[in-house]
Amino acid sequence: MALSVSAGAEVQHPLATVVIGGLISGTLLTLIVLPVIYAFVENRSNNKKNLISLKRPNTNVLFILIVCGGLLVSYLALPLQ
Repeated sequence: MALSVSAGAEVQHPLATVVIGGLISGTLLTLIVLPVIYAFVENRSNNKKNLISLKRPNTNVLFILIVCGGLLVSYLALPLQ
């Protein structure tokens, strides 16, 4: 839809742009922003309760690097047109 050049493509191009943008933003929000917000709220609630917890390594940075690396690899694997 977004790359079409046939008759009527000018009508479908804005819709395709919105769909692609929505998919990208929804994916980024779900995979990156939501876990970061959850971790922040979870740590804040644990601090309020004064719970003694074991030190855990920060896995948020590792998770973000893996996701961004996967997105970069998949983007670079797309054929150029």
